[in-house]
Amino acid sequence: MNHRHHPRSITPLCAAVLVALGLTTTPHAVRAAAHEYTADETITEERNHQQGFKAGIDTPVVLDITGSGHLKNGGPVDLGVNQDGHGTVRVTGPDARFSGPGSYSTDVGVSGKGTFIVQDGAKAFANTLRAGVHKGSFGNIHVTGAGSSVKARYLYLGHDGNALLRIDGGAKVDIEADVLGDGRSPDSFGTHRRNTRIEISGKDSQLKANNVRIGGQLLIEDGGQLHSNKGGVYTASSGAGAAVITGAGSRWLNETKLEVHTGLDVRDGATLETESLEIAGSRAINNTATDLTREQLRVTGPGSLVKASKGIFIGGSNRAGALTVSEGGRVEAGGKLDIGPGGYLVLGGAIGGLSIEPTWQTPVAAGELDDSVIILHSSSLGLAFNHNGDITLDNTLRSERDALHRNGGALINVAGTTTMTGDLSQFGGRVNVHGGTLVFDTDTYTDATGYDHVGDAKPRQYMFVDGGTLVLNGEAGFRYQERKDDVVSTFRTAWATASGTGVLAGNGTVGDTRIHDGGTLSPGHHGVGTFNVDGDLYFNVGGVGFEHVDTKSYLDVDLLADGMSDLVRVSGAAYIGHGGATEGEQGDTGVRVNTLDPATSYQEGQRYTILEAEGGITGGFDDVVSNSAFVTGTLVQTDKAVHLDVTLITQDESGEQEAGEKGNQPLTVFGRVAHTANQRATATALDSLQQSGDALALYNQLLMQDEDSARRSFDDLSGEAYASTRAMLLRDDFLRAGVLSHLRTDPAEVANGSRAWVTGSGDARSQRGDGNAAARRDHSEGLLMGYDFSFGESWTVGAAGGRQSMRQQVRGRGAGSEVDALHSGVYAAFRRDALWLRGGVSYADFEVETDRAVGAGQPWEQSLRSRYKAHAVSSFSEAGVDLPLNAMTLTPYLGLAHTALSTGGSVEGEGSAALYVLPTRDQVWTTTTGVRVAWETSGGERTGARIEGGLAWQNHYGDRLVDSTHAFVVGSDAFTVRSAPLARNLAVAEFGVVLRPSDSSRVNLFVQGHRGGGERGLAAQASWNLRF
Repeated sequence: MNHRHHPRSITPLCAAVLVALGLTTTPHAVRAAAHEYTADETITEERNHQQGFKAGIDTPVVLDITGSGHLKNGGPVDLGVNQDGHGTVRVTGPDARFSGPGSYSTDVGVSGKGTFIVQDGAKAFANTLRAGVHKGSFGNIHVTGAGSSVKARYLYLGHDGNALLRIDGGAKVDIEADVLGDGRSPDSFGTHRRNTRIEISGKDSQLKANNVRIGGQLLIEDGGQLHSNKGGVYTASSGAGAAVITGAGSRWLNETKLEVHTGLDVRDGATLETESLEIAGSRAINNTATDLTREQLRVTGPGSLVKASKGIFIGGSNRAGALTVSEGGRVEAGGKLDIGPGGYLVLGGAIGGLSIEPTWQTPVAAGELDDSVIILHSSSLGLAFNHNGDITLDNTLRSERDALHRNGGALINVAGTTTMTGDLSQFGGRVNVHGGTLVFDTDTYTDATGYDHVGDAKPRQYMFVDGGTLVLNGEAGFRYQERKDDVVSTFRTAWATASGTGVLAGNGTVGDTRIHDGGTLSPGHHGVGTFNVDGDLYFNVGGVGFEHVDTKSYLDVDLLADGMSDLVRVSGAAYIGHGGATEGEQGDTGVRVNTLDPATSYQEGQRYTILEAEGGITGGFDDVVSNSAFVTGTLVQTDKAVHLDVTLITQDESGEQEAGEKGNQPLTVFGRVAHTANQRATATALDSLQQSGDALALYNQLLMQDEDSARRSFDDLSGEAYASTRAMLLRDDFLRAGVLSHLRTDPAEVANGSRAWVTGSGDARSQRGDGNAAARRDHSEGLLMGYDFSFGESWTVGAAGGRQSMRQQVRGRGAGSEVDALHSGVYAAFRRDALWLRGGVSYADFEVETDRAVGAGQPWEQSLRSRYKAHAVSSFSEAGVDLPLNAMTLTPYLGLAHTALSTGGSVEGEGSAALYVLPTRDQVWTTTTGVRVAWETSGGERTGARIEGGLAWQNHYGDRLVDSTHAFVVGSDAFTVRSAPLARNLAVAEFGVVLRPSDSSRVNLFVQGHRGGGERGLAAQASWNLRF
């Protein structure tokens, strides 16, 4: 054993250090032997071991201290002495006590396994408490339950072995001096692997110590508390170091400095509070890939808080450190947040690894920062944004100045839209945009303090955009005089470069600007603007640096009325594409027109100035590019300016494309690309839109579409759904089908008398599109009631009425209709032996509501609605003969029906795409030829059942091509579109059962299906008849 008694001449401090280091002052052989427990015992009285004791030397041994038991010790306590030993001390109850030696250690898990449990209000005292002493050992200390406590001077976990400390249920552990996890001290971690863990769980559970230095794992959850004067978390020798504080009420309160050199998560409402905080990580920064997934402090979740009253410092000498704040977490830095060498501050998704460039985890919602000043030191890695949605940051950012410059740190946007509004006048660090949008609604690097004289230094700020968008809406950099070879030149200290998919935009001012290898310059932001280059502009030209020019680069412009447009204003020279440089490579360039002014007519052409360069222009843009199938642009270049002439692509009567106006007739612009009849009709109306107001706005928005998008827009704008809805109303046979089904009686039924009946029905139909109009789906359900009277054994007369609901969807046009209908009618039937004839007339009143969603994803996206009325008058008849064949009856029949539909006009709600819908009339004739077969199962009884089936051929003629005439409310010519045609021929099949539960009642259950001409449907009907 390595325990030694310390002579009285040695101070308590020395004794503690000697014990902690495993040293001795007197040979163990001269000390009296400790008591050895070799079997389980229960201690209920006071017991004193002056020389200490051992439990679990080679076998498992459990000592239970209960009741008023008190185990006192004057010498070392060893639990789990040898590799196979397992010693357990369990102190249970409010009167139970354990007292460790005053100047010796209580070792839980010496070379084997040791367990020390204090529970149910028990108390334990020790000078030095060690768990996991030697290599391969395991020590488990568990303090649980309200009132349970452990007090000691020192607590060492994982001295050379593995250890677990658990505090839960409101228990408390109070350590006067140090708590050291995973080692005897942070500077003496062993080289072999070991695992230690501290868990503090539950409200009022607490670990309190002067100095807490954890090299293993830490978990504070469910309201657990850790209080320390100073502390730190470090990478464990096992490589598994990770600390987690989680849950509302969970807290680590540190009075002075706290060091975080490994992963620490504060999440789900937990709090970490300290005076000062240092986040340095443990991984060295070099050119090899470094995994930082767990090497950072992460604050995540609403209510989670890291608070440092005297500041936060991130990074260290050649070590990467990161503070990530996400998903509602908050950091309060007490006024000063330093990002030092190797340091990252991240809002949103955490950094994943670091090599030449960092890798990033999936973007998540950003967290919050207080208003502390953010200071970026030389060699700091920067402030990064990798979040969802939009955030605004109004903190002051300042770069610490080195011997020459104030250009420390970087701003990095990976994902999300980030708007900077604070004071950045002393921020001269790099700006890197890899994705999302970074907006400067403030000046940056404009403070020239310290650069008042002409010098050789080059205080430049560099801005790079290789993905996403950088928006500069303020000044970037200040004007500086530089001496070179006794020549003094003046330049602006901020330079910008856009490449790849990167876009440089805004209304600000920057120095020399390079757009190359796919990069885009887009003046303005959310509208027309002016981008100022206080220096030279290089547009996809080499020879200035090592720029690649392989991919075409663009100047994007938006256009407004009266000649106003996006403008690039260059104080120096502009070098553009081919011919733009005297040496080096030169690449393709173009001007891309994105939007037109909604208030300007382009039918006579417009000219815009898009670039001005005081120092002249060398080279020029290759072409004008637009997604539009209707707009063409021509570049006109002078010595110091580039102009853009915009005209429309039109078509004359012979089909030739031309630019200009054709007399007083509307120019054929949209009609050039229309394919279908409906598209051509709609495009012709759009060509006639008034060239002012909302009509012109819609016209110009459509001008910016390519051919495919334009054709989809014509279909959207056509109002085809109104024709499709009328086709549904023309096909409706609700009352006719109910009456004819009711009148299908057995010849053997008693003829004279009166009957009341009720029928419920529903059907679903679909009509496929015809290449011009879109497919539609119709659904209906309703309830019909009637009363009739039979007389003379041949005649029946009656009346019926009911209510019906119908719905239609035209998904290909983003439209749908709902219809409430009231039906009424009269009918009659005549039978003479096997011959019969029946018919009637009906009237239907329809209340229709049609909704259209047009322009989804387009600038003119709108939701439109109209309400209108329609009514229909129908007549119908059916004749046939019943041919008995034993138990079967064969019935050939012929049917004829006519429907006349009148639809009122309507006006859609507000919107540039809203339509007037003109009233109209339609009619359709329907003939049906078929045969039914009935099989009587009653065996001649008047009660029983009859099974029926049938096949028929149905023909429609008349207004099968249902059309609808419209005009745009904002002002256009009228145009007519049509729906998919009604099917000319249909095959019909039906099957049903007629039940006669009594002499006076009958129940009919029928289903019917039909198909043909692109239409198919299924209907069901149930009716009940009662004879009086």
